[in-house]
Amino acid sequence: MARARQFDREAALDLAMNEFWQKGYSAVSVKSLCEQLGITRSSFYHSFGSLDALFEEAMGLYLRYNPMLELENPKLTAVQAIRRCFKVLCKLRAKDKQHRGCLIINNLNEGYAMPVKTAKSLQAKIDNSINALEATVERGKVEGLISPAQNSRALALCLQSLATGINTLSMQVHSEEELWGIADTTLSGLGF
Repeated sequence: MARARQFDREAALDLAMNEFWQKGYSAVSVKSLCEQLGITRSSFYHSFGSLDALFEEAMGLYLRYNPMLELENPKLTAVQAIRRCFKVLCKLRAKDKQHRGCLIINNLNEGYAMPVKTAKSLQAKIDNSINALEATVERGKVEGLISPAQNSRALALCLQSLATGINTLSMQVHSEEELWGIADTTLSGLGF
């Protein structure tokens, strides 16, 4: 008969997400996680498979609160959705009392320290964000709110750059009002 797990898997996933978020992929080890969770390596591998699988699952948990989901709101025009996305981003970053920035962005530069498959998965999350922004810009063109002459890909990359900047700067600038000031100024300058 199999032994029952002696830890709360959801709480363990939340702890791991926060470890990856605060310390980065390369500073988190199976050993340290096992010590914090009070489990054996065997239990860890049985529950999560590998550190890389746990990192992927932690990113999934993190992305449940992804401001980019605002882009899919059918009640908003494309321009409203983009502005709402950034408003939510600024609010989330300001509410984070630990000032951690973005788990994805924080770990993006650590691709050298992770297996290729894990690094590619991380890069794919950024690509998905850019593609969602580009699709929203295209929708804005159809709605007549964005000039058809605008380069949709270039605008999407500008918007992703803005999101990356806010995520990074939020580790130092903690005011929602100041973060939104950055976003609003940039969005207005881009015609949103």
